[in-house]
Order: sequence, then C-alpha cells, then structure tokens
Amino acid sequence: MHTLVCAGGAAGAAALASRAVRRSPAAAVALTAAATWAVVGGTSLGREARAVGSALEAGDVEVAPRTPPPTCADATRRRWTRC
Repeated sequence: MHTLVCAGGAAGAAALASRAVRRSPAAAVALTAAATWAVVGGTSLGREARAVGSALEAGDVEVAPRTPPPTCADATRRRWTRC
C-alpha cells in the first residue's frame, strides 16, 4: 500500500506539473531537467546504499564512516564541496 501511495502521488504530481507547463516550452524543458535530476539522484543514492549494505552484510561495520557521498554541502561555508 505504501508503494502505491508513493508512486501514485508522484505520478499525480507529474501529471499536474506536465499539464501546467504545456504551453511553455521553456517550462517544459525545466520540468524535464528537474525530473531527470531527481531520477539520477535517486539512482546514485540507491547505488551507495547497496554498497554500504553489502559491506555491512559482509561484517565490515566500519564501511559507513569510510564511504562518504561524492559531494556534500559544507554548511559552514554554504557551498558544495568534494568530501
């Protein structure tokens, strides 16, 4: 049920957003770019989660501190940096 609610909500929001930008090619491009960014980000996050999960299943409990994400926000400087 949870999956249905999440997927249905995302599909509904996408349909509404698509309808809202139908008359503006620039807005349609921006919407496509945002959707692509979200999908690529989700894929990367899933890949990192699987890598950490595999290491933890193998008994390597020290992997999480050694496996930082490829980029992270430096809150003190308010900019993106390589970690």
